[in-house]
Amino acid sequence: MEHELRRAARLVAVDSRSRALLFQYAQATGQRFWAAPGGGVELGETFEEAAARAAVEELGLNPVHLEPVCDRTADFPWGDRQIHQQERLFLLHHEPWEFDERVRDVHRRERVLQARWWSLAEIEESDELIFPEDLPAALREAAKAVAANPGTGPSILRPTSIDNVLGRGSRRRLWPE
Repeated sequence: MEHELRRAARLVAVDSRSRALLFQYAQATGQRFWAAPGGGVELGETFEEAAARAAVEELGLNPVHLEPVCDRTADFPWGDRQIHQQERLFLLHHEPWEFDERVRDVHRRERVLQARWWSLAEIEESDELIFPEDLPAALREAAKAVAANPGTGPSILRPTSIDNVLGRGSRRRLWPE
């Protein structure tokens, strides 16, 4: 099966307690997983523009300061399609807030079941399906890199193939050795 190419921007929102905001999504099959907010890059849009749009649409934040963290790729099944996704992650510092009704409508349309602030320890100890799997290590490295060199966009997450992960529910096979 041929992969559908997709570009996406993901927002790694982190609060002052080093907790990351993750959304729980549901596929049409009912399978659930957690991931950083964000979405596809529209035609003619840059990663940065897509990230700013996602901040408005999915978080209700405007304006917002976004630090590019890394570029990565992921291959995964979505419904009856195979996706090859090139994505850029952006770091966003913000304290927890309540989503307004407009944002909650977007969440309903995009099958976001819930939003939760996770500590790094909670992510590391969880048996839930969470992407990217190395998020705690990535957040630690991002914090160091951004503090040492703001705006440089260090590459800290390894490329991944999550083919079969969403289909089988096992996140232990996520990273190749």
